[in-house]
Amino acid sequence: MKQKQLIIGGVLGLAVVSGYFYANHAKHELVKERIDTELTMMDGTSPVKYGALQTSLFSNAVTLKNVTIDMSGLQNMAGNNAPNVVSIESVTVDSKVGLSSLESSKLPDQLEVSLSGIATEVDFKLLAESSVKPVEKAVYRTIDTLTEGKPTTDFYLEYDYSPAKGNTRPFVDIKLKSELNKVVGMEVKAEIENMPLDPVVLMFGGMQRALIHHFELVIKDEGKTTDLLIENMAKQMNMSEEQFEDELTKELKKDIEYSHQSIEKMFYSAVEDFIDDRHEFKIELTPKTPMTIEDIQQVALFAADKDEIERELNLKIKGK
Repeated sequence: MKQKQLIIGGVLGLAVVSGYFYANHAKHELVKERIDTELTMMDGTSPVKYGALQTSLFSNAVTLKNVTIDMSGLQNMAGNNAPNVVSIESVTVDSKVGLSSLESSKLPDQLEVSLSGIATEVDFKLLAESSVKPVEKAVYRTIDTLTEGKPTTDFYLEYDYSPAKGNTRPFVDIKLKSELNKVVGMEVKAEIENMPLDPVVLMFGGMQRALIHHFELVIKDEGKTTDLLIENMAKQMNMSEEQFEDELTKELKKDIEYSHQSIEKMFYSAVEDFIDDRHEFKIELTPKTPMTIEDIQQVALFAADKDEIERELNLKIKGK
């Protein structure tokens, strides 16, 4: 009897495993077919190729490995400095709606996109040598040194969109991160009401009616990027680092003293703090009542003083 039960159990186990692999394979093939179809429908200016596709039966995530984008067709539009090829180690797209999002050109209501190891053929050392502008030259040299001639970028985007229902307007929560060679990064968070999800509508002024509930921008320096940039800027100006820093600080203090706008004074003060600390620069605002971008600009530019800006926009600009 036990032997019979073991045999039946083994057969059932084999059936489950076989069913899983069959279902996973079927899903893999379906996703691959859809992706390949979308890629062949592109206009041909930037052909995209990938090495491998990863899917899972228990997850909506789809990962493309070793992605290459041929940019040579854009050379005339982007100029000679544009890379011929952009390579990406992996691209992962995840959404709660799963495969249904692939059946429509409309963006899904929830999406996560992660790109790891974005690399180009751009030679920043060569750009630094050929540039005649001191600031450009310093920036290119800084990037080349920090990345050891091999710049790679990681990028992450996540949003959660709530469509309009009844008397409520659509609402979106957005998070965006970008990092260069793990040494310097940028993070953006935003909560926006009445923002259309359609990219075409956004391009044609769709953001004009959007109401900002919260916005946050953080720039983090994890690898002494600012130190190196100041060093290279000083060399371009034929100064020592101490002399350059002193001149920069004097200019910032002068800007703070003579500026007629409170928002400028707040910004210059934060930059001065960042030059002193060099780790994090942060801009954060949460308007007293949700405002359009234009309304925020009006308050920031014409506020009587810093207190009014902080009261109406709850704006914080910090350099340390």
